[in-house]
Amino acid sequence: MKVSEWISNEPDTIIAADNLKEALWEARGRPPKDGLCPCPPGCANEHDDSNPSFAVRTIENKLLFKCFSSCDQQEALQALIDNGWWKASEDGEWDTAYEDMARASGIGLAMDGENYWENDLAATHNYKYFDEAGKPIAIHLRWDREDGTKSMSWKLPTEGASHGLDGLKMEQIPLYGLEQLINQPDAPVFFVEGEKAAEACWEQGLVAVTNAGGSGQKKFGSSLDPLMGRKIYLWADNDAVGRKFMINLKSELRKITSDVNEIHVNVPYKGDAYDYFATGGDIDGLLKRSEPVLIHLEHDKYRVELPTISGILQLEFSGVIPQRGAVQADATITVDNENFRTRLNLMSTSARQAWIREAKQVFSGFEIDWAPTLNKAIGMVTQAVFVDDTLSDQAEAEEPPEYRFLVQETIPEGSVSLWFGDGSSLKTTSLLQLSTCVAYGHPWAGRETVPTKMMLLDYENDENNFVRYTRRMQDALGIVPQKGRMFYENARGVALNDLVERLRMYIERHGIGFIVIDSGALACGGKPEEAESALTFFNALARLGDDITVVVICHITKSALSTPAMKREATKKPFGSTFWHSSARATFFIERDELTKEQFAVKFKNRKTNISAPLDDFALEVTFDDPDGGIYLSPMDFSQVKLMQEQSKEKKSRKDEILGLLQDTQMSLNDIASILEVETDTKKVKSLRSQLNRFERDGLIMKTEEGWTLA
Repeated sequence: MKVSEWISNEPDTIIAADNLKEALWEARGRPPKDGLCPCPPGCANEHDDSNPSFAVRTIENKLLFKCFSSCDQQEALQALIDNGWWKASEDGEWDTAYEDMARASGIGLAMDGENYWENDLAATHNYKYFDEAGKPIAIHLRWDREDGTKSMSWKLPTEGASHGLDGLKMEQIPLYGLEQLINQPDAPVFFVEGEKAAEACWEQGLVAVTNAGGSGQKKFGSSLDPLMGRKIYLWADNDAVGRKFMINLKSELRKITSDVNEIHVNVPYKGDAYDYFATGGDIDGLLKRSEPVLIHLEHDKYRVELPTISGILQLEFSGVIPQRGAVQADATITVDNENFRTRLNLMSTSARQAWIREAKQVFSGFEIDWAPTLNKAIGMVTQAVFVDDTLSDQAEAEEPPEYRFLVQETIPEGSVSLWFGDGSSLKTTSLLQLSTCVAYGHPWAGRETVPTKMMLLDYENDENNFVRYTRRMQDALGIVPQKGRMFYENARGVALNDLVERLRMYIERHGIGFIVIDSGALACGGKPEEAESALTFFNALARLGDDITVVVICHITKSALSTPAMKREATKKPFGSTFWHSSARATFFIERDELTKEQFAVKFKNRKTNISAPLDDFALEVTFDDPDGGIYLSPMDFSQVKLMQEQSKEKKSRKDEILGLLQDTQMSLNDIASILEVETDTKKVKSLRSQLNRFERDGLIMKTEEGWTLA
């Protein structure tokens, strides 16, 4: 190491090297050790120094020092001066190395005059610190340079005093701005970094204070006592050092006051209160960034915005359900566009502590006092849940919107509907076609739809089955599949109550507004006929959001339809349960009649609606073409159902006719249709073709190049 890289002083003007080493260790409250020492307190980049990095030694009767960590020589020198460990000799002469650095930094020297801090090289600011009686305790001098940098130095307020505090410690110096604090005992207090920032607040009529030791101060003695019981806003400089200091200060202040808040404003890196006001910031904008805010978004959804030293911390609590001494909620923390989501019981101490630990790990790069901050947010939400008055006055309420249907006169929008029937009633087929029509804004069975992105939450089949059936339906409707309209999720047996958080994510990410659940018995996570299972299921549905439309498929076992009396009861309510029946906005019982092996009549009977008069019963004709062809659904009335049942009997006798025609000959489809007097109507010809295909599958006939013949 070159000696020129070190700073030295004359031996007769400073303490001995061993004494300086001892002072550095003592300042940290640690016993002296050989080798490197801790950095001096108050250094601009003061660090914990768990591994000491400050070297002190004597060469040629000169004391030399150097920091091997983050302090540069100028900062280390200033810290030694501030602590009274580096001062001029009696004749006012300094070591040349110090003199050169002092002048380069704009620091006046004794040779520049008796009051050297007041001449051209002198300080641009003299900040005087007073005690409660108004007696001056210390003066902090500041030199602002043309390049925007600064230098600071301390001196005592006595005549002829040189730089340094003569052993006076930072924690023994009162707060800067103490006089304002005393004169306005009821005003909120803004604790800022540095005297310049404090004075900028004074000019705006705010009570502001700062500490003597800057962001490196860790001990405060009794200097904070005048803040006891006061409302305090911590306003850090916009850098990591400042934020860390304010978090440590918050821990100290909470010993004497419970009302400690944090502020973060948009200023440049290292910017402070002075920069905020200098660039047009005002008090109104400041106060908006200083108070926690609770926003009640929906009946079970809250957002809390908390000002912190690192910025506005946003927490969203959704699916908030108070039950049996607990408050369950999906909690999402957002910091600088990073999210952390979990579900917890807000009333559980252990759950909150685990949440706080996880948040610290996820956001380890942010200086946030997590425990009090998150507990504050939880307190605001639970206050809103249990204490806040949420009653509304009917006379003052706005005119409610008209009821809307996602599917005209069939599916109420923003609510839960239940479709129930036995396992072969074509509920899923009908609902998948309805979902396809909704996703593309296509009329369903002659009924208008509101275009809405949909998702199937499937407990019964798999994705291949979903894609296969919906594509056949799209073929029949003439719809070309488009990305971002229809989504699929295999529940894999997980109860809906445990999937809400994931589903809400899908809803927000993809804009899904319509969810089909197949089926309710598996999704409820228990025995569906039991009240607890039903209540848990519908509470989970409520947590999906107020605007989500849901249709749940519910099954009836064939054993429940074995006698007329049992059938009458089973077809009134899903699972025979009052809880399922009462919790839905509309329910339909669904049954089918087979017309042919490819054609069915599906009858929808409205069992309940509480948004209007009972909905009309209706029926659909469902036609399956060949296994890879389209699936056709069209409206029909109940008189048609009876007529088609009679026609199906005729079609059954036609089997013998067709087999007779093909005896010892080959015939084309058109030839057969002509002989059987089947009109050339497209649907009837398709029906005849389907019959021929079925006979071929059954091994009764076969198709050759010349046409159809017996096998």
